[in-house]
Amino acid sequence: MVVPANQMEYETAQNIASKYIELCSTKGLTKWLKVFATSERLLCESSQKMKVILAEQLWKDAQVLDLRSSADGSNNHFGCLEAFAKMTCKTYIENVDNLKLFQRIQKLLLSKSSGLDDEHIKVIIKVHIHDGTFMMIAYQSLLHMPQFFPEKVTPILLNSNCCGNNRENLSKAFKFLFFILYSEEVSKECILLSGKTLTLYLNLLPDSSVATNIILQLLTCAGVPNVGDGTMRHSAFGEIQMELPLPKRLPLSQVAILQGCLATAGESIVLSKTVCCQDKDLKAVSETFLVGVLFDIVYKLCTNEKVPVVHYLAFEVLKDWFSYIKRHAKSLFNEDAPVLFSIDSSITSQVLTLVWGSLEDPVEGVSVSSRQVFKLLLEVHYMEHHANTPRPRKEFYQSLVTRVVEGVPWHVKTKYGLLCDLLPYIGLQKFMEDQPRVLDEMVQCLSTNQLSAASTELLKTLLLMSRVLQKESDLFKVAFERKWQNLLLQSLTSDQRMSEQHARVYWLPCALRSCPDSLTNILQQLSCNEDSTMNTPRLLAYLCVLKTARSLGIAQTQVMTVRSLGIAQMQVMDESMLRSALSHGQDEIRSEALGVICSTHKTAEPLSTLEDRLLRGFLLHNLNIANPAFRQDVSVGLRKILTRVRDSSLSLLRKSCPKLFNKKTPSGCAHVPIDVPSDVQQALQLVGWISGLSVRSLVPGSGYQRQKTCLELIAVLLQTFDAEWDPDKKKGRPPEISKTLVSLAKTKNFFNLTSSRNTMALIGCLESAHSDIREASLDLLQEHFPSPFNPPDNTDVNGYATRLMRIAADLMLSARMQECESGSALCQLLFEKYVIELNWQLSDVFRSCQPHLDTEAIEPGATNNDCALPPEARLCIEFLVELLAEAKRQFSFAKCNLVHASQNASLHGVLLGLSRCIVSVLDGISRGRTAMFRSHAFMTSFNALVGESLHVASGITQFMLSFISRKSDSQAGEFSRGLRSKTTSIGTLSKDDDDG
Repeated sequence: MVVPANQMEYETAQNIASKYIELCSTKGLTKWLKVFATSERLLCESSQKMKVILAEQLWKDAQVLDLRSSADGSNNHFGCLEAFAKMTCKTYIENVDNLKLFQRIQKLLLSKSSGLDDEHIKVIIKVHIHDGTFMMIAYQSLLHMPQFFPEKVTPILLNSNCCGNNRENLSKAFKFLFFILYSEEVSKECILLSGKTLTLYLNLLPDSSVATNIILQLLTCAGVPNVGDGTMRHSAFGEIQMELPLPKRLPLSQVAILQGCLATAGESIVLSKTVCCQDKDLKAVSETFLVGVLFDIVYKLCTNEKVPVVHYLAFEVLKDWFSYIKRHAKSLFNEDAPVLFSIDSSITSQVLTLVWGSLEDPVEGVSVSSRQVFKLLLEVHYMEHHANTPRPRKEFYQSLVTRVVEGVPWHVKTKYGLLCDLLPYIGLQKFMEDQPRVLDEMVQCLSTNQLSAASTELLKTLLLMSRVLQKESDLFKVAFERKWQNLLLQSLTSDQRMSEQHARVYWLPCALRSCPDSLTNILQQLSCNEDSTMNTPRLLAYLCVLKTARSLGIAQTQVMTVRSLGIAQMQVMDESMLRSALSHGQDEIRSEALGVICSTHKTAEPLSTLEDRLLRGFLLHNLNIANPAFRQDVSVGLRKILTRVRDSSLSLLRKSCPKLFNKKTPSGCAHVPIDVPSDVQQALQLVGWISGLSVRSLVPGSGYQRQKTCLELIAVLLQTFDAEWDPDKKKGRPPEISKTLVSLAKTKNFFNLTSSRNTMALIGCLESAHSDIREASLDLLQEHFPSPFNPPDNTDVNGYATRLMRIAADLMLSARMQECESGSALCQLLFEKYVIELNWQLSDVFRSCQPHLDTEAIEPGATNNDCALPPEARLCIEFLVELLAEAKRQFSFAKCNLVHASQNASLHGVLLGLSRCIVSVLDGISRGRTAMFRSHAFMTSFNALVGESLHVASGITQFMLSFISRKSDSQAGEFSRGLRSKTTSIGTLSKDDDDG
């Protein structure tokens, strides 16, 4: 909770914005008016995503003010700046729990060009925090004070003559920081931030020795022994006296103080000289505070602390310690300074002991931090020796390599990272001559999931170093290339599935990226065989190499004399070999061969004639797929091809006919004379051919596997070219200009993905015996086909819709369960496309289908508010009421003659259709598709109808259970009684819902 400091602070941010919008409108301050208008929109907005966008816009509007350029304050009209700062600070505090918005507003407040930074500090330091949720805001104010107002804070801290509330307030702030620093209840983020904040104030002290003593006192209170006087109970921050807590071991507080020293303390404090030890002659030896005190504390924390969080943070502090050494190398590494990181120095040996002991540390992140510490140790060792001697000794690095290779087991992941860090210092040739076993261990890593990436990192380092070898190392370079290529080929053709997969995923892309010139040699070794044929592992590896090379854009460099990029890539490959691979008996070989055709470095690269020809031949013989994984590979490959077709066609059309894209609507394509380029014609003809092939395979009588594959291909076609598909989806949708391409394809008769022929084929799939075929075709018709459906030639649109509805009614009245489910799916489709979207009336269909059901008239009920419904909502309710009335009629008939009703009024189809249509309405309500779903009259009628439907369903269930319970079987009786109790409770719940 935020408590304002004075009466003006009681104004809400929205009131401030409204007041100054009126003021700016009256005074003609257009820039300020825009700023306050955007602020008011931000304050009134409920969507978190929109708030972030408005905050970013507000930052841009504030930059336009450019208040820093007007030193006289001419842009600060009528106190607008103060009001804007006050309003923004309130927004900043109120949104502390929304990280993205909080960061955007903070960016605005701390912007140097907006002029809000000083005003922000003046406002926020007046805020009193009474809730722990806003504790971070107090830290913000305390952090900003020495940064933005050092000339105001320093006199308060140091001047003994300063009096009044300022020193008292600063003293309270220090007490607050001390309380947090030594607390065991607050979060670790607050404790760590308190250490950084205190060291910021220590920078204001003129005497660095005083600041150093204060740090030692703080460490003593946190439980660090032998660094300060543990009997002291007060500490002086300048002229402010602070009471110190009793010493207690608090490792997290130690980490906070150490991090604060390394992150925010000045160089005069951290690098100050301290007397820390005695030499052999018992003379005092002075070392810097950084080396003599801080390192010892950090080392003990890393060694002794077992709490996982503190253990990890201790290694992070050690990493910060080395980073500080690296940043201040010029001050530390000179002729007069002692050598800190020699081979036999205590610091080096202690750090290496920590590294060796943490390579398999179970605490997450510690092994990664230890590797980074090891890398920093190598860097500072090199910098120190380079500063003292022009030629650093390599014995240190060689000993470390031996220790890592021979002392660390092959299954330790960090081992390969350490070798990557050591290689630049030891050299590739020396490393391979001394440690040839490393390559074999790297191959062994491919057999495990967790080590493959680590071995790939080392392989990349080795390959990049081999590229920069000197000419005098040509013999070694050739031998090394032969060695790693043989290991790569051995892994790609390995009998172990895991090693082969990891070599394909990790090693192969890394090798081709690092050494693209090796592609030709690798392909030659794979294709070389005594009988001029390749066995299955070699063929699979060959295709994998080709696919990876094409996806990385490497294959195109092999033939430089050919201008066409597609032909240049394909000339690396043998067409006869690809044809044989595409017709191979193994699915995996065919999948890889298809991947070769579909993979490319550029997504807008036009298809070559060879790719077109190979793809057509492949699809003709690979639609009846029984392997789901292979079917998925075909869909993914075809998506890549069609995306290339779409993007390359749009790119070529932009160049050949730019006027085509100046039209506001795609319908303008028919009125623009277009000379379609041959590449675009070939690409669009391929799309039409794939569409026709898929639709022809959906005819009744086609096998399940063929229909399944073709439906997936049609889905890929529609998702690639239908720009209106799933408007809520942000990624994966076609660009808007693809509408122009689709319109052009229809105009030039290349393809029409939503033609009447395609519509009839998918509607026919709704009658399939397989539920997944029915649902897949239903999804395609719902998402991609516009309403009304395109009827066959010379057919009236209204008559076609009526005929489809009667077909759906006939199927729902069937005694066969499969036909009932097909009819319910078609009923749901027609209800969504015609009744909801077009507000058409589809009624009286059941009476024309089953006139022989002579039962008493049953009122639909549940629609008391039809008179208040708008026309489109009334049509929707009437359709659902007719389905409900048909269910009631069939139920009444079943109660009279259950055996005859099982053949002529099975109830299953109508109830399933009713439930599907109700779900469609609920889905439309949740998505807010149409305005009628939001009307109160519609919701009232719909709720009543749903309640009546539940009542009918409950009555049907109870009737069937009572019929079952008449049997002599006691188990059936118990079963029926149990179900009756459940249905009774459901009916009670539905009545309660109706009453609510």
